[in-house]
Amino acid sequence: ALKDFKEVRAIGQGEFNFYAVGQSHYRFRYQGRYLNSLSMHITDGCADVLQPDLIQGRWFDRSDDDREYPPVIINKRFGDALFGSENPLGKLLEVVSAKNEVIEALTVIGVVSDFRLYGEYDGLRPFVLSRTTLTNPNNMPSSPLLIRVDPSAAESLKARMLVKLQRMAPTWNSGITPVAMI
Repeated sequence: ALKDFKEVRAIGQGEFNFYAVGQSHYRFRYQGRYLNSLSMHITDGCADVLQPDLIQGRWFDRSDDDREYPPVIINKRFGDALFGSENPLGKLLEVVSAKNEVIEALTVIGVVSDFRLYGEYDGLRPFVLSRTTLTNPNNMPSSPLLIRVDPSAAESLKARMLVKLQRMAPTWNSGITPVAMI
């Protein structure tokens, strides 16, 4: 419904809000090498919201719906740490427990440049983006919508969006926090 506002350019949803504290840590394995890394589940629309610098491969899309091994996009730092000079595209990553038991296998489909997850003063770290969809009720992200608006949008957009959200879901609490993309 927020796409009805002409100022809205893109909408995605994530497990956590970028530039806010919240994270999932996983242990990844590839050919006997291990890497502990942050990870976040996001929807396909986040590509247009975040406009990441994709340096290899591709972004998530509907062709990933029925993959045997769910797709992930890693950042360069993750790729360098776990794959070294190998091309990470198409490689199978294993998510492993503390006892090194395989929890899930994932396929690397893209690499983005390093970015500061929690803002400009955050350190650079390995990171994994996992795909989630809004069509699977068992896999829905529970957290914020990420919305890219036209830079010329008036301050009144925020109030108009909140009114629409309140009308759609009167028992929910909604808020909007502007974030400048770095």
